[in-house]
Amino acid sequence: LIEVITATFQDAITLQFHLTPFHLFHTCPLTGNTVCVYSELYNTDAWLDEHEKIQKKDEDGCQLERVIAALMFWSDSTCLAQFGTAKAWPLYLCFGNLSKYIRLRPSLNVIHQIAYIPSVCIQTFSCLKGLQKLTMRDSFPTTSMSSS
Repeated sequence: LIEVITATFQDAITLQFHLTPFHLFHTCPLTGNTVCVYSELYNTDAWLDEHEKIQKKDEDGCQLERVIAALMFWSDSTCLAQFGTAKAWPLYLCFGNLSKYIRLRPSLNVIHQIAYIPSVCIQTFSCLKGLQKLTMRDSFPTTSMSSS
């Protein structure tokens, strides 16, 4: 994962990264009401708060800029054969520092395939659920108390 982050920050696409968060506002021309617009990760209050926190850190007098690398993970089932039931669940990574209009353009190749999650059949879940019940029962022994 570190290799992907390092390689991405050394790539030319980093010039499109939003490294400093900001609020985005819209004023309605009819009513004059102003509302905050949340259209990207770097427009959110959470990002602004975390950005402020990391700017206040003073570790060994380091003067380098501190930024947030927003890692977005997702997975989706993929059929491995045209006929049959062979499936894989690839795990993908994308950076939330990019605008969604750039991030979702296939020609830019900004989506990184990180891993494959193995498919698990329903019988495995049933078996694991049974093991969990056994483990829970063994972990918390019950004592019967009889009243005299």
